[in-house]
Amino acid sequence: SGERDIEERIIRVFWEKFKLKPTIDDRGSYHIVTFNSTILAELFKKLMGGKLEEKHVPGFLWCAPRRVIEAFLSGYAADSHRRVKNGKDRCYVTKKAMLTYEVSWLARVAGLNSYIVREDHARYGPYYAVYISRLRNGVNPPSADLVPLKPIINLYKRLNPSNMPRRLTQMLNDRRRFVSREKAREVLDWILQRRREFDDEDHKLLARLDLLLQSDIALAPVLEVIEEDYDGYVYDLSVPETEAFYGGSTPVLLHNTGHGGLSTIHAESIESVMKRLVSPPMNIPPSHIPLLDAVALVERVRLPRPVDGRTYARRIRYVWEVIDYGKYVTIAEWNPATDQFVTNFMDSMVLEKIAAKMAKTKEEIIAEIERRAKILKALVERGMIEISDVAKEVYTYYSNPEQVLRKYGIAVEGIEVPAGSSRAGAGGFEAESFRAGAWADEDGEAAIADKVLGLLRQHGGVYPLWRIFVETPASKIMVFRALKRLRESGKIEMSRSMVVLRGG
Repeated sequence: SGERDIEERIIRVFWEKFKLKPTIDDRGSYHIVTFNSTILAELFKKLMGGKLEEKHVPGFLWCAPRRVIEAFLSGYAADSHRRVKNGKDRCYVTKKAMLTYEVSWLARVAGLNSYIVREDHARYGPYYAVYISRLRNGVNPPSADLVPLKPIINLYKRLNPSNMPRRLTQMLNDRRRFVSREKAREVLDWILQRRREFDDEDHKLLARLDLLLQSDIALAPVLEVIEEDYDGYVYDLSVPETEAFYGGSTPVLLHNTGHGGLSTIHAESIESVMKRLVSPPMNIPPSHIPLLDAVALVERVRLPRPVDGRTYARRIRYVWEVIDYGKYVTIAEWNPATDQFVTNFMDSMVLEKIAAKMAKTKEEIIAEIERRAKILKALVERGMIEISDVAKEVYTYYSNPEQVLRKYGIAVEGIEVPAGSSRAGAGGFEAESFRAGAWADEDGEAAIADKVLGLLRQHGGVYPLWRIFVETPASKIMVFRALKRLRESGKIEMSRSMVVLRGG
């Protein structure tokens, strides 16, 4: 009856849209419905292909609304549908692998679960089946609607809110790994309404959770990585700005970081490291070795004198810069007699490149490194080793270096001042002798205030305080000053968690 319904619908649509009547060839167990129209035949061939080898998903569907995609999948089922036992999934079968991938991708674009199975038939050979779920109501949510529960549990433990409803605490204490976005948002909203105080680390965790809940990305654990032999070309895709793209038979978000990375390898010297890199199984060409910036050797060593009762400890024995394969420069070395480090920054090629990019001398760059080293040493001496405490001092230094240097009794003459940004390297540095209050850029503060007002107007006049910090590209101190200016001028009201636009 299902195929007969589809036949009647096709006949009706062709008459309503194109005023065409078919000829029907009744073959007993099936019908052949033929419409005579050269123009439509060429159109459908262009959109979807003619023979099986040419079949493909029409290009316009990739940007179509979900209801249009579901209508296409419903129509496609007339030709390739297989019944599924559970009654919830729909299965499409074809011998063309690429068509299978396109149908699976199309389902994922529409927010539908899909997966591909290759099957081998004794008579007809290999063919492919695409299983798609949630084409009707009452089916479990797709994986794209699920998020990991662990970061939500970590936030709950960190903030430790009281009197949370039992139905929510039961979900957090459950052994499930994933939870629906709707449930996760309910927990997050409850915490935001009850919890009053948030520190910098809380804000960062909240920002990551909010980004996850608002995105269309589904997270899944990697179960296995299989190495396969391949003799063809490997292409590195680069997408401007995001460096992200989709790949795989089931679409997976792939990402080039665009940033340097840090890795570990077991070796006893810089020469041993390089031999391992250029030998099987890695087989990195020696011509690519200069892409490495530096190598550090970490060893367990005997200390010249006990430290906190320990006679053995781990130390960075050497730091080398990689100039070329077989050519290295020793930048730092640990002295086993004194338990001190000897540095040789003047021979550094990396610092020379950094200085050239920033229009500075190498001496100025080295002086900045020494100032930052003194700050880190001061933090250690005060027992400040928690990541949130260290991060707070680092952020403060980026926006107001004089404040941090004076706090720890470090000379402030001639330091470099970030121009209105908390991100190192986010823009050029203004070379100037630092003076109190010089970092407070009035124009930048006004621009931030305009940004805050824009966010409030876009969201109905109410916005979470922590999200303003996340979405405003400036230092925390600059954002605070902009908010203070807006509050004093009567344009906004502020609570511990929300910012409200006054007068609409």
